[in-house]
Amino acid sequence: MIRRLVFGLIVLAIIVLVGSQAALWYGRSLFAEPDVPVANSVTEALNARRIVLVFAHPDDEITATELISRAVDEGAFVATITATRGEAGTQFPEIVDQAHLGVVREGELRRHGYALGLDEQIVLGLPDGGVPDAMSDAQALQRPDAVAGVLSGRLFAAIFLTPLLVYFVSFLTHLIARPFGGQGDFWSARVALVWALVVAIPLVLLGGLVQAVAGASGLPSLSLAAGAVSFATALGFLWIWAQFLAVAEGIHSARRIFAIFLTIIALIAAPYLF
Repeated sequence: MIRRLVFGLIVLAIIVLVGSQAALWYGRSLFAEPDVPVANSVTEALNARRIVLVFAHPDDEITATELISRAVDEGAFVATITATRGEAGTQFPEIVDQAHLGVVREGELRRHGYALGLDEQIVLGLPDGGVPDAMSDAQALQRPDAVAGVLSGRLFAAIFLTPLLVYFVSFLTHLIARPFGGQGDFWSARVALVWALVVAIPLVLLGGLVQAVAGASGLPSLSLAAGAVSFATALGFLWIWAQFLAVAEGIHSARRIFAIFLTIIALIAAPYLF
């Protein structure tokens, strides 16, 4: 019995590690630019000790957070210029009167800049959506092709890479179930994983909604609530998956599979927590 438990834990650890590395590789591949040289130092790459970044709306600075952090760490003077207050943005869910949205977004912008260690923040206060379009004809002609290229790459990944990952994880979970009396096959394990993902969709949507509300409000209490909901969502998915896998493999109790899931996750997360 102990040998089976150890074997199951090892196989599940392999699943989690391989899945994590695959997800990391996939995420990096979405933004990878092989022909662009890597900059080990922001100030050396720009040959400057004073850096100014210009954005259209609050929250746009998120796209350059790592660059800003590295420049600040290197001792450079870093400032941002934001053209508008983002008052024309769409709220989902609505958290403030639309007339006051610009004030809220500017406050979030300045709080984020303070956390990053910016030396100066300037908000020009231009009308959001009221600045004439200054895009050149050449840029307008190039933009549809660029958008189409990004969408086609992500569509390819969604159609071909995601099913392969599902098949691989299903195969490994089938191997885990064997030492615990699993009588199913690979295809049954695959169906169990797919249905677990489908059933867990409402939980994921709820977690995303709470995260959006917490991020927009900036309240610490809501941030804690969002973290709790995300944790509960992960546990809910693992429990649903264990239930489906137990049925697919003919195992009478899903608690053992669920316990193994939790044990492996705890072992992997422990080095990052302590």
